[in-house]
Amino acid sequence: MRYFKVFLLALTLLFCAGRLHAVKFSIGATCWYAWWSPMFKDRMLNIQRYIDKTGQEVVDTDNSTEINPSILGGPVISIGITDNLSFGSTFVYGPFYHARSEYKNFVVNDGATNTINDSMDIKKYDADSVINYRVTDFLHVFFGFKYQGYHYKGKRSQVVHTQWGDTTYSGEYSVKSNAFGTGAGIGFKVHIIENLFSIINLSGVYMRSEITARGTQVVDGTPYWFRDNDSLEFNVYGFNINPQLFYHLPSWDLTLAIGARYQYLKYYVVDTNVELEYNGSFHPDTESNSEKMMRDDYDGTTDQFWGITFAAIYSFDI
Repeated sequence: MRYFKVFLLALTLLFCAGRLHAVKFSIGATCWYAWWSPMFKDRMLNIQRYIDKTGQEVVDTDNSTEINPSILGGPVISIGITDNLSFGSTFVYGPFYHARSEYKNFVVNDGATNTINDSMDIKKYDADSVINYRVTDFLHVFFGFKYQGYHYKGKRSQVVHTQWGDTTYSGEYSVKSNAFGTGAGIGFKVHIIENLFSIINLSGVYMRSEITARGTQVVDGTPYWFRDNDSLEFNVYGFNINPQLFYHLPSWDLTLAIGARYQYLKYYVVDTNVELEYNGSFHPDTESNSEKMMRDDYDGTTDQFWGITFAAIYSFDI
């Protein structure tokens, strides 16, 4: 949070200085149609990794995962504090991501087969607030605050087939992720023809992320139940590439934009915590083993987000 406090202090000082001049205000809306390869994607295909830890040999027979592209949208604002200094902020939200996975394996030791299906509905959100300084008509630099997160609820079914029959497990879970951090970058502007220009922004980002998960599972036809509370903390490093084409309509004080954005993030585990409860009792040894597996599964994972962007922005002086 200290990055956010420093950013707010700098913004307040700059805005107070800008009150000595006319301030240009812009407000509009932006929309992204984006594909997403989240950091938990591979984890969806490794649900049964713990079998290896107990010495059983597991052979993967089939696995697949799918996450649909979706639309995110939200407001965009900009305040021209001086001729060369401005503040801008964008927030987008999309509740339409859906993911599914299927994992099948064969346990050599006892001949059992496992079929696991996951289905989840995901809400994703992303916010950027930056202070921008124009060095020349061609070059600008910026730094600011970044927040991103997601929340999903999922359902899981698992069928274990053995020579003695089938056992069906069913469960539900909820996962929340929040990441806060800071970033800085450089941008290049090129005038193509009158009222038409392009801008490409390149930036790096660092965030601190926390993920919490809550889940329950029951075995059909038995009194057995299971509850799982997990949390992970990460250092996250990455970069953004954002080329855009702008067309300004001076008679309407309106600017239209179309472009693309690619975001790459890499996650490094800082801390893990697992709390497992089986039929009212806790199991510290299993928790310790699960924490190690989570670190192995998530450390070094990548999150990629890319798509097409659209925006319409109206400007006026205040």
